[in-house]
Amino acid sequence: MRKIHSAGLIAIGSFVFWLVILSEQELGAGIDNIEEFIPAVMREAAIPGTAIARIEGGKLAFQRVYGMADIAAGKPATQETLFNIASISKPIMGVTQLQLVDDGKLELDRDINNYFLSTLRTVSYSYSPIVTVL
Repeated sequence: MRKIHSAGLIAIGSFVFWLVILSEQELGAGIDNIEEFIPAVMREAAIPGTAIARIEGGKLAFQRVYGMADIAAGKPATQETLFNIASISKPIMGVTQLQLVDDGKLELDRDINNYFLSTLRTVSYSYSPIVTVL
């Protein structure tokens, strides 16, 4: 149970840091603040380790790893550490969809089935069509 709880905290921490990196600030101006902010939030939220990255123009612009991969073994997190992202893909997908809305490629009020060749259906007994994006 403790391992699952830690994985959840890592995932939540990773998402928080990902949002910080995606902020409107210029990357160069924010690095000093990030280097102070991330460890402080990790201590406050008891997040053992996380990794963050920013990609600009298809290239890695910023990457840092913080904390521990395995506290019990005293193993620090590295760039090769695999983190369990758990349910973090849901908010990431939501942000991605909203970026598509901003780009005019997706309309939230439009039936989602207009974007697919076949109708998406629920897995419930009704198999009713899915009509909303978010």
